[in-house]
Amino acid sequence: MTGGKPLSSNQCVGSQLHWAAGKRGHAVYVNTAYPGTVEPVAYARRVVDDAIAREHAAGLGGTAVWWLDVENVNTWLGTTQENATVLDAMAARLQELGVRVGIYSTPAMWLQVAGSWAPGLPVWYATGAGTALTAAAACGAQLAGSAAAIVQWRQHSPGGELDHNLICPAYRSRAGELLDLG
Repeated sequence: MTGGKPLSSNQCVGSQLHWAAGKRGHAVYVNTAYPGTVEPVAYARRVVDDAIAREHAAGLGGTAVWWLDVENVNTWLGTTQENATVLDAMAARLQELGVRVGIYSTPAMWLQVAGSWAPGLPVWYATGAGTALTAAAACGAQLAGSAAAIVQWRQHSPGGELDHNLICPAYRSRAGELLDLG
């Protein structure tokens, strides 16, 4: 929804959302971060409200599933407790707005950003370079207090690096919790 960091524009969001709206099984993600200089809950609410406004400005609204993209490439200047408070407040705000929320991250990034906080939300586990087989092996892994619901791997193709995703077996019958299938 945002352009690589919170409160920023993704110049392609309109065309991406319009394309996705015509497909079954889409969701969006919002970049997360915390500058460490403002009140965590107010900042989190501001980030979510900004992302929702961007969705509406693109002419769409009501995406049912939002993923919190937790990566250490964004600015995380708070303690792990403050960072977890930001993430918790973001999830709570999205849930107030009636959407399902999940976490997109890696174990190393999650530990660095949020420490041992375990919200128990569905997890989209980015495994890095690999194959479907190596990513599927991560389906049993725990991250943020949950087993992986979706695993992602990156693979080289003639057009460059492509991300691939697999819904883990435990979630196959519950895909509506992970994707907007309504």
